[in-house]
Amino acid sequence: MAGLTLSVGALAGALMGAPVYLPAFLPIHDKPNFPVRSLIVTLAINLATMQILLWYFGPQQKNLPRIFGTGRVELHGRSARYDQIGTILGTALILALELVWLRISRKGLEIRAMIGAIRFLGQRYVLFGTFVFIIIVLIIRHRSIGGMLDKARK
Repeated sequence: MAGLTLSVGALAGALMGAPVYLPAFLPIHDKPNFPVRSLIVTLAINLATMQILLWYFGPQQKNLPRIFGTGRVELHGRSARYDQIGTILGTALILALELVWLRISRKGLEIRAMIGAIRFLGQRYVLFGTFVFIIIVLIIRHRSIGGMLDKARK
């Protein structure tokens, strides 16, 4: 069920991306100062979308459906809900896909070339090491990301 829901969501996002890209970003693509113009367009689309959603659904927050189920898993005296595990695995999957994309794309080659210009080998891994440390702390902490989300929902 979760796979179907996520697949339909990804497909809907891709289908809605084309109508946003064609009238909003394609006309300004070759214009000067594209980064600033695209930021302004992005903020305008976000503002319009939020107003439409507020008008349609109302101002009260509603919980998202539990796409990963409602159970818990016990492991070595620690418990985690299915939505916490799903969030962590989903984040890891998206990160892995991004790393693969950076490995095979031209943009990834440009980024790797910029990183290769750093003189000292140790500096090359500082950001990666910091990122790994933050993820490990969030996973090991008792409440982790799912706990922070629960706190925000209340």
